[in-house]
Amino acid sequence: MTEPGRDTAPVGSGRGGVGAGLAAYRARFPSCELVLLADAEAGTVLAWDGAVKVPQDDLDALCEEAEAVFARPVGGRAPRHAIIAKATGTRVFVRRPGDGCEVVCSVFAPGSDLAGVLEAGLALLGPGGAA
Repeated sequence: MTEPGRDTAPVGSGRGGVGAGLAAYRARFPSCELVLLADAEAGTVLAWDGAVKVPQDDLDALCEEAEAVFARPVGGRAPRHAIIAKATGTRVFVRRPGDGCEVVCSVFAPGSDLAGVLEAGLALLGPGGAA
């Protein structure tokens, strides 16, 4: 059996830190296979939590996809979220409100119920950081 993958930057809020917040997000949505916090401008994965260990190249590719998603203006403004459905699953990207560059990226199994996902992603990025 493959053990869950977890990797976090040394960032915390005193309430369990980034890793605990990402793990709680994934636990709330059983079909969530991977969630990561990224700095989309810098192209850096800050922390992640997944059902299995994920190669760094795959994490970087998801971060690059987030960067591309938020670089495309919609109505003259950068989008605050995006949902991309593919045959292999659904990717959800939620950007920090305002001009922030932090993004929560999550990957869900095909056919997943995504009710509450955007709100939960915003909660990770809300005041006090991702915790």
